Amino acid sequence: MNKSHGGSQKLCEEKFYPKYDEGIWLRSCEEEILDPIEGKISGIIPLWLKGSLLRNGPGKEAFGSDHFQHLFDQSAILHRFTIESGSVRYQCRFLQTETFCRNSSSKRIIVTEFGTSGANDPCRTIFAKMASVFNLGESSSDNAVVSIYPLGDELFAFGECPAIFSIDPESLKAKERINLNEDFGIVHHTSHPHILPDGTAFNLGTIATAFGPKYCIIRFPEQRTFTDAKIVATLPVQRKLHPSYMHTFGITENFFVLVEQPWVISTCRLAKASWKNSPVVEAMKWFGGRMTKIRLLSRKSGKLHKTFYAEAFAFFHIINSFEEEDHLIIDICCYDNPDILNGLFMDSLRGMQTNPNYSSMFKSKCLRFVLPLKLDTSCKSSGSSKYRKRERTNLVTLHGSSARAWIQENGRIFCIPEELCKIPCDLPRINYEKFSGKPYRYYYALGQDFCDPGKLIKVDVKTKTWITWNEENTFPGEPVFVEAPNPTSEDDGVILSVLLWGSKQENRVGLLILCAKTFKELGRCEFSTPGPVPKCFHGWFALSEK
Repeated sequence: MNKSHGGSQKLCEEKFYPKYDEGIWLRSCEEEILDPIEGKISGIIPLWLKGSLLRNGPGKEAFGSDHFQHLFDQSAILHRFTIESGSVRYQCRFLQTETFCRNSSSKRIIVTEFGTSGANDPCRTIFAKMASVFNLGESSSDNAVVSIYPLGDELFAFGECPAIFSIDPESLKAKERINLNEDFGIVHHTSHPHILPDGTAFNLGTIATAFGPKYCIIRFPEQRTFTDAKIVATLPVQRKLHPSYMHTFGITENFFVLVEQPWVISTCRLAKASWKNSPVVEAMKWFGGRMTKIRLLSRKSGKLHKTFYAEAFAFFHIINSFEEEDHLIIDICCYDNPDILNGLFMDSLRGMQTNPNYSSMFKSKCLRFVLPLKLDTSCKSSGSSKYRKRERTNLVTLHGSSARAWIQENGRIFCIPEELCKIPCDLPRINYEKFSGKPYRYYYALGQDFCDPGKLIKVDVKTKTWITWNEENTFPGEPVFVEAPNPTSEDDGVILSVLLWGSKQENRVGLLILCAKTFKELGRCEFSTPGPVPKCFHGWFALSEK
C-alpha cells in the first residue's frame, strides 16, 4: 500500500510538459495601462513599419470571489503596440461591454458565459426567462473577446455574440455597441469576417426563422453604415435542431465557402440552458459518425452551388480558400474531434502538467481539400457501368495535388485532403490584403507542440516545407504579416507577434519582429508592466495614416 501511494505521489509531482508554462493562460490583468509606456528595444525596428498592432483576448478571470470556468469566458482586454520612428509603445484597456459593467458593479459574475453560469437573478421573472429563450441574441453575454477587424474607417471588437463594439484606435475606449440581432435576427456570427480590398466586408451568421435556423451571409458596405448592411445569401440548416458551430468561413472569387462540421449547437439544449441559466457549452454536441459538408454558395446569386463531403473533423480556422484550374481549394487547421474545447477549461489548464493525454487535445492537422468544380454529371445512375468506372476515378486534376475526390454510389462527392505541414499548429495568418481568396504560397501559424513549445511556423504550401522560430521559456502569440513598401514577393515584409515569458515573469510583455522571408529576428521591444499581462487571441495591424 505504501509503495503504491509513493508511486502515485511521484506521478502527481511529475511534469509531463516541463518546457511549457500553463501559467501564461492563467494570468489576469490587475491594472489597465491607459497611458502608453515605452519599452526597451533590441535589434532593429524597421523605420518603414508605422502603425498599431491591436490585440484582443481574455483579460480578467474573476469578479469578487466568482471565477470564470473557461478561457473563452474571461472579460475581453484590448492591447495596443504603437510602432513609429523605430520605437514601440504599449497600452491595454478592458473592453467596456454591458456584461463587464454589470459584473464590475455587482462584484460577481452576473451574466452566463460560454462555460460559466452567472448568478441567478432573483429579479428575473418567469416572463424574462421565456423572453431569453426566444431572444438568445440579446439575452446572451456581449463579451466580444476574440478579434479586431476594420469595418469601413472604424475598428471593431468581435466575439461570436451578435454585439460588436467600435473602438477608439488610440485610447482603446469602446465608442459604440452595435447589436446585429436587432436588425437582422442574427443570434451567432463568426469572429472572423472577410474584408475585401475595396473595404466591403462579409460575415457568416446564423439567424432564427419560423422555419428553423438558417446560415446567412451579411454584407457590410465600405462606408460602414449599418442601415445599408444586408443579408445577401441564406442557406437552411439541414438538420434544423442542430446548426453547425462556425468560427470562420471561406471566400473566393465566385463563392462563399461554408464548412458545416458535425460539431453542432443543439437548439433544444440551448433553449434549456437559457431557461436554467446554464452555460452555452452544455448545448454543444459532437456527431463523429457524420460527415463534414463543404458547401459552396454563389456570390452572384446567393444560391447553393454544390455540396462536397469529407470525413468528420472539427475546426476553428480556415487558412485560405481560392479557385485554380477549375478547382476550389480550401486549407483548414483540422482536429479529429472538438476535445480542444475541454482543454481550455481553467481546471483543465491548471492540471495539464499531470495529464499525459492533455497534448492530444491540440493535435491539429493543416489539410488541403481540393474540390472539382467542373463535373461530368452524366454518370449518376448507380446501375450503369459508366458510373462504376467513374466511381474509382479521382476527380482532382489540379497540377501537383495529391488530394482526391470521387463520386460515391449515392451521388455525393467525397473528398480526401492532402497534408500541408507535419507540425501541429493553428492561429494561421497569410498576406491577407493581397492573397485572401487567391492562390498563395505561404502561411504563418503558432505551433501546438507542448513538449517543444513556443514555435512560430512559416509554411510553404507549394513545397510543403516549413521553417520555425522559437526561444526557450518564451511564448509568442498569433503571427501577423505586415507587407513591406514596394514588395517584390508574397513574403516581402515582417511578422509581428506578442511575446510572453514563463517562470512567473508575469509583468513582462514584448513585441517580436521577424523577417517574413528568412524567419530570422530583426528586433523586439520589451516592456515592464505594473501587473500581469494575459495571453491574447487575435488582432489586426492598422497602418498609420501619418
